[in-house]
Amino acid sequence: MTKFLKLSTKVYSFFERNQLILAPYIRAKGQVPIGSELEEIKLADPEKIKPWPVGTGPAVTAWLDKRNLPESEV
Repeated sequence: MTKFLKLSTKVYSFFERNQLILAPYIRAKGQVPIGSELEEIKLADPEKIKPWPVGTGPAVTAWLDKRNLPESEV
C-alpha cells in the first residue's frame, strides 16, 4: 500500500525551447504507481547523478538538495 506524505509542484522555465517544466515532488512510502503517460523510466543511483544547467537540470538539482531533508523542511 502506498502512502503519499507530501506533494508539491515547482515550475521551471526552459527559455531555449520556449517551454515551462512542471516538476512534481512527491514524498511517499511504499511503491508509487506509475501511469501510462510515462513512456520510459530509468532508475539511477542519486549519488551518481550530475545535474545539468538547463531544461530539467534545475529540477534535478532541487530534488537532490531536498531528498535527505526531514519532511518538515521539504
